[in-house]
Amino acid sequence: MASTKDLALKKLETLNRQLDQLLDELSAIDATRLLQAPGEGQWSPVQVLQHLMLSENGSMQYVRKKTQSGYAGLKPSDWQGKLRSLLVGFYLSLPFKFKAPAVVDTPQFPEVKSFEEIREGYLQTRRNLADLLQGLPDEAYAVMAYRHPLGGRMDLNGMLHFFAAHFERHEKQIKRSL
Repeated sequence: MASTKDLALKKLETLNRQLDQLLDELSAIDATRLLQAPGEGQWSPVQVLQHLMLSENGSMQYVRKKTQSGYAGLKPSDWQGKLRSLLVGFYLSLPFKFKAPAVVDTPQFPEVKSFEEIREGYLQTRRNLADLLQGLPDEAYAVMAYRHPLGGRMDLNGMLHFFAAHFERHEKQIKRSL
């Protein structure tokens, strides 16, 4: 039977395949189109990618901070954390537009210069995520080391579940905008 850590690493492999596929599709599109917002107050495809990258980076920073001094102070993973993870996934699957939390709201960050800049940054983010997840011991997967801004505390598999739902939501947004 696969460990919780093994399941997380498999989930990350799936996430990475989805990202690679999207980046390959976007690489075939004219760079100016990728930097163009579809309308007033809307994000360009590159800004959406930047938002996803910033969200995942922020999540990793939080997990690093919470796990650097051990796991004694962290609540064990439980059914409530799993339920919160599922509810966040459900929330993101709804067809309504939501305001991004200020901490990952792309307009708050420096202007993106190119698709390639974000592409390389996002791929590096995923490599850093793989390093983080592989480097954590099994016990890190049994505690709620992640906190989602809306959903609250959940375990690392819950975080990856959020990443998947968040990516799928914004992948649709990117494709609609093109």
